[in-house]
Order: sequence, then C-alpha cells, then structure tokens
Amino acid sequence: MCISGVMVLDFLISALVTGYGCGLAMEGHEVTRSRWNGWACPWHPLQCLAWFFVVMFAFLHFGVFGHYILGYWRVLIFVVPAIILAVLVVSVIVATSINPAEPAVREKLAKGQFFRPKLDRTKYPHVIQDSYCQLCQVNV
Repeated sequence: MCISGVMVLDFLISALVTGYGCGLAMEGHEVTRSRWNGWACPWHPLQCLAWFFVVMFAFLHFGVFGHYILGYWRVLIFVVPAIILAVLVVSVIVATSINPAEPAVREKLAKGQFFRPKLDRTKYPHVIQDSYCQLCQVNV
C-alpha cells in the first residue's frame, strides 16, 4: 500500500481537529472542557489550513521567486513582504491567544464556578435568549 503526502496531511489534520493527542475528544466521546483560546485543541480545520498557506507562500516568495529579481528591486522584494509577513504572524498569534469569553464568564472561570453543561433543548430552544446565556447562566 502506497502512502501519499495527502494521506499523511489528512491524518494529521483529522488528529488535530478531533483532539486526538490533546486529551479532549476521542471518537464517540464528547468534548467536556471549554476552549480558553484558539490554541486549545481540537483546532479548526481552517486554522490549520491558514497556517499551511502562510508557511507555503512565505517559502515560495522568500525561497524561490524572490531570487529571480535582479538589481535594486531585490531589496524591496524581500524587505516589504518580510515586514507584512511579520505583522500578519504577530496579529494572528495575538488574535488566537485572546480569550473571547464575555467578562462575566471570565469572572466565573477565575472563581472556579464554571463547568460547561449540556443544553436541554426541551427547555430552551436556543442557547442565548433575551441576552441571557442558558449554558453560562450570565447576561451577555
């Protein structure tokens, strides 16, 4: 049996998405811990895809295509995209690291009063009704 790079990449992405290796979700089990930020497993497939494309385009630009430019343009071809890439990477890291929870939920988390219950759809058709979260039991 031949194993291609696509099969390996598909396995790695599915392992990250299902949380295998993070101790959060296995097949047939439900995720019980809340995510603190974007670094918590399981990662979203688009998150993995975005990092793949950032690395791929950076490699193509700085490793392959940038060397074909001659003369004084070569400095601009490397410096300007390097600054843009640095700003992009720092912005994505900061945005991924921020906890997006409401302040009231963060207070409950800090006090240790929060666990993520399952929503009873017979009582509440929606998670948030009248600016009140039925899961977190806080005003949002």
